[in-house]
Amino acid sequence: MTMNNYLAEQSVIGGILLSVDKLPDVLEILTNSDFHDHKHQMFFKAIESLSDKQEPIDITTICDWLQDMGEIPDLSYLMLIADKTPSSSNIASYARAVKDCSTERRLLSVTEEMESIIRGDGRTDEKMESIQGLLSHLHTDEGGSIREASEIMKSLVDTWQERSTRDGSLMGYSTGFEALDKRTMGLQAPDLTIIAAGSGKGKTTLAMNMVEAVAIHQKMPTLVFSLEMSGEQLLDRLTAATGKIPLALIKNGTVFNTPHQNSIVLAVHKIKESNLHIDDRGGLSIGQIQATARKFFRKHGQGLLVVDYIGLVSAKGNNKQEQIAMVSGGLKSLAKELSIPVLALAQMNRNGVQRGDKRPLASDLRDSAAIEHDADALIMLYEDEISNPGVMEANFVKLRNGECGTDYLVKRLELNRFENMPAGYQPEEAEKETGFNYN
Repeated sequence: MTMNNYLAEQSVIGGILLSVDKLPDVLEILTNSDFHDHKHQMFFKAIESLSDKQEPIDITTICDWLQDMGEIPDLSYLMLIADKTPSSSNIASYARAVKDCSTERRLLSVTEEMESIIRGDGRTDEKMESIQGLLSHLHTDEGGSIREASEIMKSLVDTWQERSTRDGSLMGYSTGFEALDKRTMGLQAPDLTIIAAGSGKGKTTLAMNMVEAVAIHQKMPTLVFSLEMSGEQLLDRLTAATGKIPLALIKNGTVFNTPHQNSIVLAVHKIKESNLHIDDRGGLSIGQIQATARKFFRKHGQGLLVVDYIGLVSAKGNNKQEQIAMVSGGLKSLAKELSIPVLALAQMNRNGVQRGDKRPLASDLRDSAAIEHDADALIMLYEDEISNPGVMEANFVKLRNGECGTDYLVKRLELNRFENMPAGYQPEEAEKETGFNYN
């Protein structure tokens, strides 16, 4: 098969001119970038635009559109195409032939890039990661990466209309926490949400509570990369949280001799019936995470991706800051590419200990300011163990699509979970004592 089926391109355009009612069949297969010949590409671009505006499509309107765009229409050639096309009955077959040639041209371009990567410098595993990325883009890049505003606006209006039917409800997946859902409208694509806290301060617990909400209660595909804990350790914690069972009883094996034995049976059943998947390989690179996630979500459909935690993911870079920047940037790119929400955890350093007000700041993120830059939402956890013990502050120090502020959760780490505070809760005199601005 040649990589330019000139006759098939003519037949598609001619078939549309003969029977405009066949256009929806063609638009399911092709965009204007699939045409190799520039004239054919511009003819089809005019047809797409006229269709979007629900205007008549014929030789005259196509030529008028091209003139409006500053193009010189070849009227005689367009008339020749219409005359030479005997029928529109096989237009879908012609469209698929054009698409096949377009795909082969992209495949050839990717092959040339792959050869360049293979012959270049670098480790073999790094080359494989780069090649996997190229192949993934070959699957997802149907029609090019550049889109006209009119194309985006068309789908955006549909999104607005769909949102209007929700009556203020969530735009994404529920986190399982009312206050967090109200502030964020849920975990939305393609947002990168970062939960940051010091070691042992509850960031994995909060993330797994959100996983419970999405994978168990909402039954959405959820993939967790656990680089620190094994899958068994993670499910110990999730079982405790789901069943509201003291984690110690599960770890020491005495749970079946307690009143919690019915709860653990129910929790195990819920987890077995969930849509949760865990990858607990240690030392994963950002390229391996991207490749695995692409394959997973292509198979299971859109859902939630969780990475615990950023500092343990390997990446290229001359120092830790550059490596962390590669990881956070790679996760944000993955969220956009797959159109999924990504939840990732990050460590904080101990700078806050030296301040009077020990509530964390974005500058406390360990190793890289790039995390703050790439994040759409940055949640920093803090507990005032002296003035307000047992209450976890979820400080939104960055929220790209909402208002920053602080929400409060009940800390139940013995059950490996957080719980909702009563609506409207505010700690007494907290702002006066600390000077911290909660709004």
